[in-house]
Amino acid sequence: NRFHFPVILVIIIAVQSVFAWQNDNNLEESFSSFKSMFNKHELYELYMTHADVVLKNEIASTVQKIKLDKNTVDLVAKRLNFNSTDEFKKADSSYIIQKMIYNMQNPPENPGKMINNSYYIESYLTLSLLFAPYDRNLTIDKKKINSNSAVIDLYNADFKISAYFVLKNNKWFITSKKYII
Repeated sequence: NRFHFPVILVIIIAVQSVFAWQNDNNLEESFSSFKSMFNKHELYELYMTHADVVLKNEIASTVQKIKLDKNTVDLVAKRLNFNSTDEFKKADSSYIIQKMIYNMQNPPENPGKMINNSYYIESYLTLSLLFAPYDRNLTIDKKKINSNSAVIDLYNADFKISAYFVLKNNKWFITSKKYII
């Protein structure tokens, strides 16, 4: 019985390796597709169709919390080009995220006063990190793939970043590091 454990362990590792190897091409195709969407400036579509639902729910929750800061809500509404603070407060998360992504792609010439709202900053930071692996001319350094998640490490001369993915229903979705098992 003592000798069965190493054999079982080897079989488990081999099965995971074969699974990961078989999904490798699919991951690179997905990554390439995500990069293509980014290069076509289809960031909102990339977010809506290829970001993992768990991450999207987290971002949506954070976006809703932006509205709670009475000191900055007017400034945020103006920065995101809402007609009024009331319109901003009534807007759902996906519409606010769409406006945030638009501002990321088309930053205002004169952004005005800094917005000191931690949820606003966190939302932009999360979105920026989500899209950053597709932004530069980066080279794939290494890939780590297991049965339900993957990491692609990328680099260029002065920049390193990792792209994180989860596999659900045989499809790769973009996620963040904290959701990688």
